[in-house]
Amino acid sequence: MNRDWLKRNGIALVFLVGFVVFLAYDIWKLQQAIRHRRSVEEELEREEQRLQELLRSEIFPSSENVRILRSNREQLEGLYSQIVHRVARPVPAPTLNRVQFRALLTQKLNELSDTAREKGVVLGANFAFGFDEYLGTLPPDNRAVLNVLTKQLLVVERLVQLLYAAPVEEIRKIERPSAEAVVAELGAKSEDLYHRMSFTIEFTTNTAGLQKFLNELPRQDWVLMVRQMSVEKNKMTVERPGASLLAAPVGSAGGLDPAFLARAGPGMVPGGLGVAPAAPAAPTQVVKEVLEVRLTVDLVEVATPQKPARRT
Repeated sequence: MNRDWLKRNGIALVFLVGFVVFLAYDIWKLQQAIRHRRSVEEELEREEQRLQELLRSEIFPSSENVRILRSNREQLEGLYSQIVHRVARPVPAPTLNRVQFRALLTQKLNELSDTAREKGVVLGANFAFGFDEYLGTLPPDNRAVLNVLTKQLLVVERLVQLLYAAPVEEIRKIERPSAEAVVAELGAKSEDLYHRMSFTIEFTTNTAGLQKFLNELPRQDWVLMVRQMSVEKNKMTVERPGASLLAAPVGSAGGLDPAFLARAGPGMVPGGLGVAPAAPAAPTQVVKEVLEVRLTVDLVEVATPQKPARRT
């Protein structure tokens, strides 16, 4: 009987068994999916917590980034050191007190004035090359101010020497910044990479002299840069060299000066005549074109790099 029932209901039984197996497999897969989803949700929650912790914490670079930053900083410091020692050498100003600076100022002014007379450069009366305020008084008893004044004196001396070598016809004015103002500015801008001092010069020269002066500025050991320049062309009347010898001096008796006749020689005074026929007199003055220049030169000094404190 069981065998007959199986024969009659075999197909239905097979479908029923297959359905049960398939249902059990689906239930198992559903459970696996639920467990996997739960694990994914837990991992996602852990990652979100880690992300929030990272966002709240301070960023710390990796060892590779630290090595790169250190290497770049060392290269930058090396290049900056080369700029300081090769490109922009500081002015070697000695450390002086008030009396020593006054003695140095007097010495430099006398030397520059003597050189101007030798070169034929015209200077104004009591020309002090920009240090008029310290002609009759001592500078303030301040080490920083004295250092700035000494540096300015050396720079002015170098600029005037370049003007003498150009050459120039006349030096009219030299202006420099106040030492007290420079000290205050250096204190306010102590973290700047470079410092600048401006010197203004007014002088008269020709085109060749101006060109030579400008060409000599970049060749100096210090960084001297032209910041502003104005040039005006004017005409100037000057004495012709040797013009005084062309005119014969007249003696007190109305005739020729015997000293002049002795210098002239016998060929200029024919026999029987008092004087030789006078040649047409050459003009004693000539007019030439000159350049009136007002020039502002900046002394640029790169700040000495300070070694940073070692960090752990």
